[in-house]
Parts: sequence; structure tokens; C-alpha cells
Amino acid sequence: MDYPKRSRSSDDDSDDDFKRQRIADPGRPSKSFTLENGLKVYVFSCGEDVDDSSASMTVRVGSFADPPEIPGLAHLQDYLAKYDGNTNAHTEFDHTTFSFEVDTEHFHDALDRFSHLFINPLMETERLEHEIDIIDSEFLLIKYSDADRLDQILAHTSYEDHPFKCFSWGNRVTLTKVPLASLRKSALDFFNTHYRASSMILVIVLGSGSGDVDKIQSSVTEFFRDIPKGISPYTPEISRPWDSGKTYFLQSVENNQRVMITWRIPRESHQQNKAAKYVMQLFSEEREGSLPFFLKEKGWIWSLKVYTGGKNGFSADDEDPSAYSSTSFGQLFILVLELTNEGLEQEYVLINHVYEYLGFLSLNTLPPYLMKEQKDLQDMRFRFLHSDGQLIDSLLGFADRLSAYILWCDANHALSQCFSDPTCDHSEIDFFLKKHFTPANMRIYWLVKTLPEKEVCQDEPWFGTSYMEKEIPESCIKDWVGLRNFFPKGSRFSFPSENLFMLSNENLLGSDDEELRPSNENLLGSDDEELHPSNENLLGSDDEELHEGVEMELHDSSEDGDSDGIDNTIKITKNIFYVSEEEDGEENPNNDGAEAKTSERIL
Repeated sequence: MDYPKRSRSSDDDSDDDFKRQRIADPGRPSKSFTLENGLKVYVFSCGEDVDDSSASMTVRVGSFADPPEIPGLAHLQDYLAKYDGNTNAHTEFDHTTFSFEVDTEHFHDALDRFSHLFINPLMETERLEHEIDIIDSEFLLIKYSDADRLDQILAHTSYEDHPFKCFSWGNRVTLTKVPLASLRKSALDFFNTHYRASSMILVIVLGSGSGDVDKIQSSVTEFFRDIPKGISPYTPEISRPWDSGKTYFLQSVENNQRVMITWRIPRESHQQNKAAKYVMQLFSEEREGSLPFFLKEKGWIWSLKVYTGGKNGFSADDEDPSAYSSTSFGQLFILVLELTNEGLEQEYVLINHVYEYLGFLSLNTLPPYLMKEQKDLQDMRFRFLHSDGQLIDSLLGFADRLSAYILWCDANHALSQCFSDPTCDHSEIDFFLKKHFTPANMRIYWLVKTLPEKEVCQDEPWFGTSYMEKEIPESCIKDWVGLRNFFPKGSRFSFPSENLFMLSNENLLGSDDEELRPSNENLLGSDDEELHPSNENLLGSDDEELHEGVEMELHDSSEDGDSDGIDNTIKITKNIFYVSEEEDGEENPNNDGAEAKTSERIL
């Protein structure tokens, strides 16, 4: 059967194409400003149906700054910060985030209390014992997690003087080495040294009834102006954290059997990681000709998953398997292969095929249709992703992630960085592969059910993990270098064929830009035989929606005349997040986004 070719977008630089590119940027905060002390503030406004408001403060310091004599001190800081409402605080390696969500009618008072966490925190001595108990309990919970045990092996086997060589969790042992009074003094010294205004980002998401943005600016200035000026002195020297040419075998406590392969790549902005996105997409491909397809056909793996760069969304579910995947020292490009018993026996043969696939990607130009598909997938993910925990799972989580993103990238791209256009040419992909995907830049971790009895094992001191360290045979390293630079004829790998069933932008927009979302005709066929329930069946005869909706507006408040006249709005419903763009001067009497001049971009 001959399938029709899907419609393709025009390559001309028309005004409509430029407008669509601008629409891909979900807009800017309602207001952004910097206080005299250097604190940067970003305010987002919600619609009338949002009952709560949220605020999040991210500080550019984390566990890497722990004093060597008190591991876990940075972690203790977020436990000493307690306040009412729906709250959250967490310490990462190079930043710490505090956030809260509360009824909007109480937001003004809560924000006032929140500000004192960064001006004059109590850090009462009598509370320290209780907080140490909580940290110790948290450590005991993760002590028997394979992922956390593997992370600590990564830390334990790093160079002695490298920040990676740390015990970031902390526990009762590390936090009671000194008397409580001395611990409180150390915590205050840490706070006074690193918690400085120019090292902080404050994000506020306002619900209905919270007052206008100018009033909020006045309150923020009043509440936060006393945060000390300056910047945290912590500036780690970027250096190589570990030796190459080694592999590690760990005994699983969760009956897992897998191999994790990592390469260090630079931590770059959303516009500079295009090659990484393509390599990640191709490793994730499961169609015939792909690496996962070949390894599954051999019966060696159950699954192959790819991760890079840490958190890539606004929900707690969007996580990498390692806390080290994105730090100030770079990112980890991670392959995780769940192994069968036969696959485990292959050991380095599996790595041979990984490097053979890398050689295939390096020496063969990516077909244009794959780049087009990836671009369309990114665009559609941005527009149509449902709120099933993959993008935004709460107002609190949204503010929390956003403040951390703004700390490391341009605020105008903090929302869209996960969905930026990945289009690049083959030379960029080839350079990326040859520079970073080398045996000298690789580490291999094997999680096994039992370690060989005759082998000499070591124990990691904090988690008690039994592990073996082995040198990778020089012959294997030479083979991998050769496979990376040589693609044999008749290789088992090939690029996947074009996906003829994936919608393009033209399928979504229509010939006259009438609707951003596909019509029933596009989805169900021209014979009007619906394969799925109609809107009436879903919403009821009176169009009573099954889920309440809220609306978050992100207006472009720039006064430099640079605006293109598009009013950007994020509407948040219980199940769908989307951006609605209305051109200036156009009205939408139905308020349902159905007019030809209005488009809805579902997140």
C-alpha cells in the first residue's frame, strides 16, 4: 500500500513563519526588576480563578560548598527554614531552593515571613537536634536505594581534592561531630558568607486578588531590601573529577541488573545543546536499525534509556538517574541498559556495539526528515503536552523549577529551554561525538545481583556499598576508538525510515492558520466517521467542562518598543497547559480561543 506523503512546511522567510517562531517563545514575566542590593525578581500573574500564589528563592550555593569537617551543613540550612503553608526546600550540589504556596489572601503576610529566612534566620539551637534527626531519617530512607548508592560511588571514587568527593546528604554522624552550639555558629557563618542578594533569584507567581504588579514590586522591595549585598565567594574551579579507563561493579540491593555508561559533556545553554538532543533522540530510537532494536533482538537487554542534563521540565517526575547529571562542572550524558542474564555475560561486547553505533552516527549524515521530525516533536511537545506530571504538576513546583532555571539561563528562555529548536547540521553532530564520546571521557558502572566471591571488593564508608574497581583492558579501549572512527560496510545499523503518520505544523495550523490544534477531520479522516468520543460526549450537553480551569498570564511588559504586539498567555487547566496568543486589537467574544486570529499552544 502506498501511503501519502505528509505535508511539509515552507522554507521561505515569510512574516507568518517569523510569527510562528516568536510564538514558540512563551513570553516573559509580567514584571522583572532588580533591587538595589542586587536581588533579581521575576513576577508572573495568574488569572481570576487561581486561589493560590507561590514564591521561590534559589540561592547559588549548595553541597559543594560544605566545609570538609561538617558534611551535610548546606543540607541542614534548608531544614532550618520552616514556614506555614505548602512548603518545599531542597539542596542540590550547586544551588539551594526555598519555595512556598499559600492562599492568595494570605500571600502578602507569608511573603513578609518568607523574606526573613534570608535576612535574620532564627537557627535556634534547641531545634538543631530535631532537624538532625530528620536528616538522619532521610539518609536511612535512601541508604538502600541503588541510584543513591551509585551516586555515592561516583563521589567516593573522585579525586581527593575535587568537590565531587563529598558526602552531600549528611547524617547524625557528620552533624554531631561538634557541639550543637558550634554547629549553629558554623551554620550562621555559612549563611552569612553565601546567602547574598546577587547570588539569589526570586520568582513570584500571583493568584487572583493579590493586587497589581506594581503593588507587589513595592512589597518585595520593602520585604527583601535588607538582604545583604554581595555575591557568594564560592567559585569552584572546573576540573576533571576522576580517572579514565576504569569500570565499577556494584552489588544491587534492589535486585537490579543494569549497566550505566556516562560521558561528561559541557553544561551549555538551551541554544547550544542541539547536537546532544539529536544524539539523545537517536539512542532512544527503537525502530529497526537502531541500537536498542539490535540489542533486544539479541536478547541482551530489556530496555535502553537515555538521559542528559538533569531536570528538563517543571515536575518532580522529570528526573535523571544521577544527581551529578547537571552541575557547574558539566553534564553527564547517560545510557542505562537493563540487562538480561545473557546480556550481563557479554560485558564489554555490549560497549563494542555502543561505539559501533556512535561511529555510524558520526560518519553518516542525518537524513533531513529526521531533523524535521525532531523539530516538529519539540514544537508539538511544547504545545500539546498534557499536565500528567511531565511538565507542570503544581504551582509550587512551577515556581521552584523556574527560579533554578533562571539562575543558569536567560530568563526569557527559562520556560521554553526544554523545547528549543534543535536543528543543526551534520558537522555539529560529528564534532560533538568526536570531542566528547571517547573512551577517555567515559565511565562504566555495572549493577549486579552478586559480586564474584574470588574478587577483592571494597566498601564505600557512608552507604556500605560493596564494589569492585577494574581497569578496562587496553585492547578494548583500542577497539572502541577504532569502532568510533570506522563504519564497516553492511553494518547492522541504519537510520529509521520517515514517520509518515506524524503531524506537521501545517496539519496543526491549517492552511489559513485557523486553529493551532488539529481538527476532527485531520485526526479522524474525511469520511467523518469518528473513532473517538466527540467534545459533546466529553464535556456534556451543556458544555460543562469536567475539569476546572485556571489562567496564568505572562504579559510582555518590555517598554523598549521591542515587542511584536503579541499578548502571550499561559492558560492552566487541571489537565492541559497551553499558551494563547491574541494579536493586539483583536477580541475573542467567546473566550474559547476559537477565532481565526487566536491560536492556542498547549504545553
